[in-house]
Parts: sequence; structure tokens; C-alpha cells
Amino acid sequence: MQYIDREPSGERRFVRHEAGVLAAHRQDDGERALLARSDVMITTVFTQILAFFDTVVAALRGGLCALDYCNLGTRAEPTAYVERYAPHFDIGFFGLTVADGALIERLAVMSAALSRLFVVTLGPAGALALDGSRRVRRPAVPVARVVDTTGAGDTFAAGLLSVHANGCALEAPLDAGAAATLGHMGAFEADLVPWSSSS
Repeated sequence: MQYIDREPSGERRFVRHEAGVLAAHRQDDGERALLARSDVMITTVFTQILAFFDTVVAALRGGLCALDYCNLGTRAEPTAYVERYAPHFDIGFFGLTVADGALIERLAVMSAALSRLFVVTLGPAGALALDGSRRVRRPAVPVARVVDTTGAGDTFAAGLLSVHANGCALEAPLDAGAAATLGHMGAFEADLVPWSSSS
């Protein structure tokens, strides 16, 4: 369970995470078979579930595989997870800001060395695709009022992967990935039911 709060600007703020069943869960034969026959798969890596995540990496076989780097590494080694896991995935997604210029340059070098596509979302500054020595930048889609950024990266990744998996030029997937979730509360539109501890 991920606890998320919102800033007045609508930007999400992660409060804390409880691994729950993922702390002890490992891939079984059925889950490995599902991954092996998937045309497109995206997963995420963050520090709290590395043991589970390693079982996902070991099961990769099928089609296009993408990784959302919720955590790029540790404080001591800021890109440790990228170095460890990027060779196993076709595409890496990174949510950064323009102020992370040095880190973006480091990712560009890694993209070229590993021959992997890295896609960096930059919030209101748009998105940047690092494809070896090639860089493709696209502007952000204007949003009248940002309510909540939760799910924006997931929506972006889904749009991009759905187009990229069909072999389109890189510019088209970047445009298709523009998030439409910013104008409402939560990762998807839903009726909100007040929560009660007695429920």
C-alpha cells in the first residue's frame, strides 16, 4: 500500500509504503508463464520490494519489457538499480525534473552504452527520450487545472508502450503518452466514497 498526499499544486507526495503481501511473495509457475507469453509488460522497482522484484526479473521472457524506476538506486549509489536492471529491460521510465540535469546526462551515457531506450518525464517541461546517441524532446500537453498528478506517469507509460509496441517512430509514442489524468483526483476517474475506520 502506497500512502500519497497532495501538495496545493496537485503534485503528489509519497508519505510511506507498506509492502504487505509483496514482502514475502515470489513468482509461481503460473505467473512466470504469464510473463513469458506477454506481448508487453511493465513493472516497477523500488527499494522496499527488491526481493520480490528479482523474481520478476528472473521470469522475463516474452515481448517488450519496460521498467518504471520509482527508485533509481540508493543514496550511496544513485543509479545502482539502473545499472543492475537496465540490461534486462527494453525501455526504462524515469520521473525527474529539469533540475536533475546531471542525472539525465548520466542516464544518456548509460542508454548509449546499454543500447536501451530511456524515457524521462519532466512534468510541465514535457518528456525526453534517450535512445542511444539520439534525443527526442516533446512538450507537455497543456492542462487547464492540475488536480492530482497521481497516475500521470502510469498513463504516460501505457500510451507510449501501446504505440511503441506497434513499431511507430519515437515521436509518436511520446505524443501518445501524454497524461490525461491530471485534471481529476486519483489515478483514474472514480466515485469517491468517504473512508471510515468503522468500515
